[in-house]
Amino acid sequence: MRRSIQSRSDDKAVDIANIYTSDIRRVIYVANQINTLWILPIQIGVVVYMLYDVLDLAAFAGLAVIALSMLVAFLFTKKTSGAYRELMKRKDTRMKRVKEVFGAIQIVKLNAWEGKFEEKLLALRSLELSALTTFVYSMCGSIFVLWASPLFVSTVSFAVYTLGMDQVLTAAGVFTAIALFNSLRDPLRDFPSIIQQCLQAKISLDRMADYLALHEVNPSNVIRNDVSIPDDVAIVVEHGTFDWGQAGNPVLTDVNLIVKKGDLVVVRGPVGSGKSSLCSTLLGEMEKMDGKVSVNGKVAYYAQQPWIQNMTIRENITFGHDFDYNKYQNVLDVCELLPDLQQFPGGDTTEIGQKGINLSGGQKARVSLARACYSDADIFILDSPLAAVDAVVQSKIFSKCICGLLAGKTVVLVTHNQDVIESGAASCKVSVSEGQVSVERQEIEHFRTHFATQLSPNNTKNEPTATENDDILKDTTRLIEDEEREEGRVSAAVVWQYFNAMGGLKVLVLLLVIQSLWQGCQVGSDLWLSHWTGQKGNTYDASRTQYNMTVYA
Repeated sequence: MRRSIQSRSDDKAVDIANIYTSDIRRVIYVANQINTLWILPIQIGVVVYMLYDVLDLAAFAGLAVIALSMLVAFLFTKKTSGAYRELMKRKDTRMKRVKEVFGAIQIVKLNAWEGKFEEKLLALRSLELSALTTFVYSMCGSIFVLWASPLFVSTVSFAVYTLGMDQVLTAAGVFTAIALFNSLRDPLRDFPSIIQQCLQAKISLDRMADYLALHEVNPSNVIRNDVSIPDDVAIVVEHGTFDWGQAGNPVLTDVNLIVKKGDLVVVRGPVGSGKSSLCSTLLGEMEKMDGKVSVNGKVAYYAQQPWIQNMTIRENITFGHDFDYNKYQNVLDVCELLPDLQQFPGGDTTEIGQKGINLSGGQKARVSLARACYSDADIFILDSPLAAVDAVVQSKIFSKCICGLLAGKTVVLVTHNQDVIESGAASCKVSVSEGQVSVERQEIEHFRTHFATQLSPNNTKNEPTATENDDILKDTTRLIEDEEREEGRVSAAVVWQYFNAMGGLKVLVLLLVIQSLWQGCQVGSDLWLSHWTGQKGNTYDASRTQYNMTVYA
């Protein structure tokens, strides 16, 4: 899936983290249990028929109780479903805000805003807990009805059989009925529960569908490997008009551009004029309203904001490609990274934190540029790679990398550096202003090779780096250490922490008392039925039957 920039900026978009952690799990669970939807009604119907054979018409009273229990459970389930939907919405909102805060944690700490943002996040958490409380209470009501319904069914059935139909309970009839009532417990509990799970899974499926339906990059925005253009041409834009998905509000209009293979194209213009948008156009990220865009060749892209992963420096540069020492060393040299690697204790095996937290702005820019260079693409789209480094490093990177290593490659370079723009190395200058693009070409044979020969420092010596010996990987400097993991039995202290989190001894004792009463009532009701059926006399005695029924209920 290739989400467009428009969908990534949509604040209402479903949070992907919650989809992975909650929604997929619910859908998988229901998929494994879906057959119970038709099996359980059949089980209930068979048991009710057998109860009719034992208790006669009194079985229909139990059936009425079952129907009433299902209705009440359905009402709770409906409320639970709505509460779950609201819970997931509030959870999505909280997760997005948490990610935003952690993404800008340096600014938050620099301005001492921790308290303010903590209050905002706790307020969102309180809203989430409020929805969670409603969800749990609704679920508890549903669970109570489901667990109590078998008891209600047996009590009403026996009451109608003895008090309403003036029948005498026999041991054979009672214990056969008890066995049938016990066989009803699981179906009566599970059937509404699986319906509830299905409704929640439906919500999860809707959320997953909303995510999958987010606006994607249109593959027709750019024609790859277009055979209709000449072999010596890398990029063609004909009468192109582009926007960011906002119909009727074009960012670039009537763009016409032809870039030959091996050209160095310098893109210039004031801030906000549309230079980065032009790069996005060549990548196919912008919506094409009109015209044609063709790109022939493998593309490497350097973003205006350098993109760094939580990996080692080497892994960020090679980025999944096979490691070639000579090629890698050359890339480090032309991107002016060799002096920086000397400063890291692990060299290029030093782990980089999230978003390059332990790198300077210039280092992040050069690592990202090195990644693009190592990819050995045909076309390089470089959006302001020189902006984050000083003038000396700019000159070295331009001469050694862009005019040296990338000589013969097609390069689209966005820059404000007037020395670069007026250097004479570019075969094409593109000016962008207020959505309008103008092109100025100059035909120079081997322009970059000649320029690089003149500007490249003489007697450049490559300093030794950690890359010369792969064994150094064993001594990688890591930011995130492996967590220690205890093995064996869980300690009593951990168990005690769980008990305290549940509410401590008071809650534990209360749960034990309630569970004991529940089991005691179940056993007591069976014992009383045994005593009832063992009483002498085969004729119906209304007062004794009422007494026995009252005690049983």
